[in-house]
Amino acid sequence: MKPTAYSVATEHHSGRMRATITLSDPMRNSGVSTNILNAIPSPLEWWLRLRSFAGPARRSRLKGGCSHDWLPHKAQLIGRGKGKCRGKGKGKGKGRGSALVESALLVPILLALLIGTTELGRVTYTYYMIQKVLADLARSLGTQQGVNFCDSADPIMQAAINNALTGTSDASGTPIVTGLTPGMIQVTVARYDPNSQQLAACDCSASGCDSSQGGGPPGYVVVSLTNGYTVRPLFWGFSVLPFPLQPSVTVPYAGS
Repeated sequence: MKPTAYSVATEHHSGRMRATITLSDPMRNSGVSTNILNAIPSPLEWWLRLRSFAGPARRSRLKGGCSHDWLPHKAQLIGRGKGKCRGKGKGKGKGRGSALVESALLVPILLALLIGTTELGRVTYTYYMIQKVLADLARSLGTQQGVNFCDSADPIMQAAINNALTGTSDASGTPIVTGLTPGMIQVTVARYDPNSQQLAACDCSASGCDSSQGGGPPGYVVVSLTNGYTVRPLFWGFSVLPFPLQPSVTVPYAGS
């Protein structure tokens, strides 16, 4: 018996090539034409088929199964894989070990950044609070009447210093900044020098700012710390070298 013969004919239609296979059976003396393009699914059909498989595949993976458990040829894959996912679980312990090593390397760095940021914030806050105390004292002294700035024991000046540090004129309140005492406060006066076009210290004399000797009022009040406010940051339980904070506030004098 002769084998079945076939012939291929091509034709162009609207810019597309159509291929037709004609199968002829010499026994039946008949031919059957098949358009091979009709057997190829369209992109929409491919998308619909993949969409129908996506749900079962996702549910299978969430349940801990193999990604091919939902396929129609599951039996074939199970036969080749002996009922288990090939490669499942390989390298899992190695991945966990790598993650542990990475964590051990990164955690100290993150802790160092956290501690450093905390200490920087504490020092910045302390500096801001000291500057605020000095600014309140400078504004208070800048509006007082009859203050003798050349006498450090002047009662008006002492009451203003105590009020700025503790909120009470007799220093009976809790200090706003721990460790900041009246002995650390330095109050000086200055005048504008037209020759140098800068502020110059006003000397305590009759021609200066000593009111007890008939001197005139100053032009500016300068409040600062004598030797600064020493801070000692901590880093990993160790103390960093201490350094002083030295804020200073200058305000115009509006008293007499």
